[in-house]
Amino acid sequence: MKSSSHKLGGIALGGAILAALPSGTGVVAAVAAYLGSTAPDALEIPRWKEEGFWPWSRRRVRHSAVPHRTATHWLAAWVLLALAGVIQGWPVLWGFALGGLLHVTLDWLTPMGIPVWRPDVRHSLRRVSGPGTELLWLVAVSAAMVGTGLTISLLT
Repeated sequence: MKSSSHKLGGIALGGAILAALPSGTGVVAAVAAYLGSTAPDALEIPRWKEEGFWPWSRRRVRHSAVPHRTATHWLAAWVLLALAGVIQGWPVLWGFALGGLLHVTLDWLTPMGIPVWRPDVRHSLRRVSGPGTELLWLVAVSAAMVGTGLTISLLT
């Protein structure tokens, strides 16, 4: 998925959290969720390097300290982090982990996939095949999150 898709998903998740928890705790968790929605890629510690000898052939290439979609995209780690946030009662950790969980779940839909059980073996659900299906899944997941948040706010 594109970075903009992860950011839009983070905004939707933050909105769902605010709908479910309209308090200071909800605001903290919502901001943390937005930051977490971009964290798996940011935690790879990306660096940009120019390649090419001739000025007209130069291009910027992304290099990372951690290979893309390995340890930072490990589904099991994000689930455990979210559980730790809930058990400890830390809304910042819980929100951040939910944002990261959203990120890796959206990446799971792409052909490249993510590591699910082991950080060195990827699995893909192969549901996103281009920009149109990426937008469709993003809208569907965002609507489900906001709907869940609104439902929780109406029930409490």
